[in-house]
Amino acid sequence: MSSKQLIRGTIILTTAGILTRILGFGYKIFLSNRIGAKGLGIYQLVFSVYVICHTIYCSGIQTVISKETAAIGNNHKNEQVNFLFHALILSLSAALFLSGIVYASSDFIANRLLLEPECSVYIKTISFVFPFSAITCCINGYHYGLKATKIPSACQLVEQILRITVVVIIVFTGIPSVSRSCMLAVIGLIAGEIAACIFSCLTWKNPAGYILHLSSKILMRVLPPSFLLTLNRLLINVLSTIESALIPYLLRCSGLSQSQSLSVYGTLTGMSLPVILFPTAVSLAFSIMLLPEISGAWASGSVKKVTYTTDCVIALSAITGVFSMCFFYVFGKDLGLLIYSSKSSGIYMHFLSLMSPFLYISTSFSSILNGIDKTMSILINSMISILLRIAVLILFVSDYGIMSFIYGLIASQILLCILDYFSVKKSIPVYLFIFNDLVLPTLVCGILFGITKRLYTLLVHHFEPDRIYSLVIIIIMSIISSYFAIRILLINKRFNTLTSSCHLDKFLFRNNRNS
Repeated sequence: MSSKQLIRGTIILTTAGILTRILGFGYKIFLSNRIGAKGLGIYQLVFSVYVICHTIYCSGIQTVISKETAAIGNNHKNEQVNFLFHALILSLSAALFLSGIVYASSDFIANRLLLEPECSVYIKTISFVFPFSAITCCINGYHYGLKATKIPSACQLVEQILRITVVVIIVFTGIPSVSRSCMLAVIGLIAGEIAACIFSCLTWKNPAGYILHLSSKILMRVLPPSFLLTLNRLLINVLSTIESALIPYLLRCSGLSQSQSLSVYGTLTGMSLPVILFPTAVSLAFSIMLLPEISGAWASGSVKKVTYTTDCVIALSAITGVFSMCFFYVFGKDLGLLIYSSKSSGIYMHFLSLMSPFLYISTSFSSILNGIDKTMSILINSMISILLRIAVLILFVSDYGIMSFIYGLIASQILLCILDYFSVKKSIPVYLFIFNDLVLPTLVCGILFGITKRLYTLLVHHFEPDRIYSLVIIIIMSIISSYFAIRILLINKRFNTLTSSCHLDKFLFRNNRNS
């Protein structure tokens, strides 16, 4: 796949991701007004169970499907389809098994693992969606391997649209006990997953009507690598779930009531973090497109191509992360009030913005390590990072509150980025240029966004626009600032060469080649 194809596929996924997240923002705002911060906190705990199960029946298998489909090549359609068929059998079997286990043990999971008895009924309900999610993941993995991103992108949009539609219908026609509780969010999730599954099945067909036969050889090609990937991600997600359960528990130990602790947890994870993670649609799209690209080049022994692609994506991830950091650091407090009418969510955004560059870079590093079969490095690095967060939780949150966890979150993300960098560097001669990729963009963006914030404050002081107009003003002024920031950065040889060699000049500024 050429760099043009990589960028094109990334843009398709990014566009779908941004549209999905814009819809998701409206959905989250709507939910927060209906079920409150406490309801969002309960939903986030329930969702952590969904994430663990999703990891078991889907995560590793989807990655293997993507890598193997790309490695097999389009000249062997029968083999590609057979591989998908066998992977789907494994994924669906695991999903059905987990649905039964989670449904039967919902009380134990809620009381003993999540430490929140209220979660039981929601866990029981969410277990029904696992088989639908498994089918969607496998078919999307197949399309990612083919570098055909339009269908998975459309699938994201369908899922989000149906989720919102069903929730809105329930609110305006349903009973209060559902429309005012966490069950509203759970039903929305289920509706979205079922819609995505139906859409994936309708848009995929056996390309040439191949007759599929169950083969133990193909099953063995799916099972071992997917098992290792799943085990790695499962350990990480189990630790993340422990972390999620500890946060409200330790907040209660700090003196907050159960309702207050769940509200703080819901504000952080259900309001602030989704806003901070909004721009990661770009880095996640790069990572999805990067995996088959790196895998194919690494398998063919083309280290030079792997190095070139890696250098390009890491630099772009760093610069995009810096733009995100400056924006949320400057406007985070305003966004919390404008979006959620919550001062605390804005404060959390302001501080969480500091982890953005490291989050973007480590996302790319993880995809690269997956592509060169260094999954053990991903596991070790991620576990060290999460264990640091859990240690901060246990040692400081009960005495110093949620801000100590936010500081630990930032520190752990920086540590993960450093560990991933050295893991990649052991196999690929790649470099992260601290000044050109991080310091210079931070200085340029910091100054421009600082000026933008001053202008915004003056406008708000004189005209006092309502919330929607204020958000529009922030977005427009930030786009203008970003434009001028890119123009200034193009003077730098590193940034100019990067955009030209990756064919981004055609997407940023046509015929612009500064020396």
